[in-house]
Amino acid sequence: MVKLAETAIAVSEDETGAERFDRIYCELRDRICLLTYPPGPC
Repeated sequence: MVKLAETAIAVSEDETGAERFDRIYCELRDRICLLTYPPGPC
């Protein structure tokens, strides 16, 4: 089972497509970066 989100994100109904894209893009980018470069000592 895959956990999709750790916290609920409140999304306003008047969010534009660009704002939605930016929000989703940033979330995915952050998750991918954590997979590539896990936090902690090198």
